[in-house]
Amino acid sequence: MLEISGQKVWHRPFKNAGKLLVGRGVQGVLSIAYLAFATRTLGAIDFGVLTLIHSSILLLRHVFGFQSWQMVLRFGAKALEAKDAAHMLKLIFFAASIEFAAGFIGFVGLCIFSAEVLDVLNIYKWLKPMLCIYASMLVVLLVSDVGLGILRLTNRHDFISWQVVIEPIIRFFGAGALFLFGGTLTQFLWVWFIAGIASRIGLILIAGANLKTHIKTIRKDAKLENLAIPPIQKGKFRSPQEGLWKYVIGTNVDYALSLGITQLGPVLIGGALGPAAAGLYRVAQQFANIIGHPIGKMLLPAIYTDMTWLNAKGGAADRRNMVFKTGLVAGAGACVAVAILALFGKPLIGLIAGHEFEGAYGVMLVLAFSTVVGALSFALEPLLMTAGKVKQVIGARLIATVAYIIMLLWWAEVWGLMGAGYAVLARALIFIVFAWIPSRKLLAKEATL
Repeated sequence: MLEISGQKVWHRPFKNAGKLLVGRGVQGVLSIAYLAFATRTLGAIDFGVLTLIHSSILLLRHVFGFQSWQMVLRFGAKALEAKDAAHMLKLIFFAASIEFAAGFIGFVGLCIFSAEVLDVLNIYKWLKPMLCIYASMLVVLLVSDVGLGILRLTNRHDFISWQVVIEPIIRFFGAGALFLFGGTLTQFLWVWFIAGIASRIGLILIAGANLKTHIKTIRKDAKLENLAIPPIQKGKFRSPQEGLWKYVIGTNVDYALSLGITQLGPVLIGGALGPAAAGLYRVAQQFANIIGHPIGKMLLPAIYTDMTWLNAKGGAADRRNMVFKTGLVAGAGACVAVAILALFGKPLIGLIAGHEFEGAYGVMLVLAFSTVVGALSFALEPLLMTAGKVKQVIGARLIATVAYIIMLLWWAEVWGLMGAGYAVLARALIFIVFAWIPSRKLLAKEATL
């Protein structure tokens, strides 16, 4: 079981992020490489189509997914504390069931309305069969979130680090071969699809093996301590405990509202400005992610594990240190990275993606600066979510996302791609303001949960 104690608790997210560094580092390097293969083979328009189809699936993942890894973390921590293996298994089965159902509904819905989706996004009509095939990825994506929760709960960030390299490796070799032999848009879609499916199945298998080991240990410890474990009610979709459905519906709404920065942007731009603009925006995102991924893909997941246990055990002082000190360190690192990207970003885009994509430089800088804003306050969301303050997070997210959509559609008409970048920056600032208000009570010296 994970133990969190000591004077420098706030160091732990950086330590766990370090476990993810190798995997995420490999992922970052390979993503730039396969980006170059794809952009140079397909050109701006077809690369934009690839971006729109993939982003649409990930967008639906946000809309239909329950972000069940958070539920596994929050409620699973209590089950582990109580050494209640049966309850732990029921939580996981419940999470997997609702995610599978949600993924299947999303898959069927997209297939039914595939023609309308292609029309809205200005995508070739002949890609309708491929869109339906690609949509099946939704089921695996959502169910694999349960596996992610298991690994984060048991502090196996090293396993996550190994798993995240599967997708970029397949994309790298697949896109590289298509670059050498002149691949088509459909072939690139198949590579992206196979890579996503293989990566998530790998995550499910790794988490399953890890869970099996932990369940054996929990049962053994409970037997030795002669603990009385209450029976679990039967029923696939019946909540294993009071308040669980309320929590997962809340995380579903929050997940749907958190989609603006990465997935909703290309889709809205594709509908407003066309596939070529979506392709440019995706290139800008990919380079800005050099800064954003260490925070969003390493520090943020890592801090969820520690914040969950801090809230379970109490300790306002440790929470304050976790929020403020991690934010200052992450923000300082992001500022340095933005300065470097400002100096070398434009030649890098031309060198890697091609001169056709150099128009992404300006919006890339705005997106990069928005990561600095997010870095300074990235711990606020985990603080609130793991404390059960789902409504407060949803409120902040709703205000920020509605404002983002309005600003993007408005400013894109005025400033084009730059307007989309300004909307992302404004969204980050708005979310911080409204997330800080409920966070103050949790960070107060006398705060208790």
